[in-house]
Amino acid sequence: MFKLKTHFPTVEKARAITDNFINRWEIVTGLQQNPGDLRFIYASADIIDLEPDEFDGVTSNLNVTLSDVVLVSEAVTIQIGRGEYPSLPPDFAISPDLEVLYQRYKAFRENRESLTSMAYFCLTVLEHRFTRGRKRKEAANLYKIEDKILDMIGQLSSRKGAVSDARKYPESGSFSPMSSQERTWLDAAIKRLILRVGEHDFDPSADLPIITMDDLPPLR
Repeated sequence: MFKLKTHFPTVEKARAITDNFINRWEIVTGLQQNPGDLRFIYASADIIDLEPDEFDGVTSNLNVTLSDVVLVSEAVTIQIGRGEYPSLPPDFAISPDLEVLYQRYKAFRENRESLTSMAYFCLTVLEHRFTRGRKRKEAANLYKIEDKILDMIGQLSSRKGAVSDARKYPESGSFSPMSSQERTWLDAAIKRLILRVGEHDFDPSADLPIITMDDLPPLR
């Protein structure tokens, strides 16, 4: 339940504030754990008239309390509730780029898209802000990500893959499926990349630590 300290005249205006917080919490949890591990379902709203008008019945000041059903679950054979809520979202903003990135990652985790196509698409989202020059280098500088990470995402998503998930036909004519370590690394790298976009867009001037290869699982 959300108990709002600020007075809102309508439920819609109150939800505009709470929904943003909820969406950030769901996305951060989805990246730190799995998409869908934390979901909120709107239940109801209680409106209290703090200053009732005895003459014409017009409400001049309302206090809104929103109630949400919180689902914290783990997808296994049956749904199992976790013992505690996931941590609250850090300094994290939902920008148009962030929403696109998360939707594509979610599609991959729901087996609606291959890892290679999702990863390459996410890489191009970071590069699209730059129209000339070394776009990947500029993206690495902007988001404070080690160059090697973006280069490796590009290599794995473009050059690796089996017949069922390769992004393009190999020039050699021989497919090269990713190893389990490479798949684990690429998944982790994309999740960290998406989190960094949210962190950067929350405060583009923030002095964020550089994400390095040491922050990700080993490739070999």
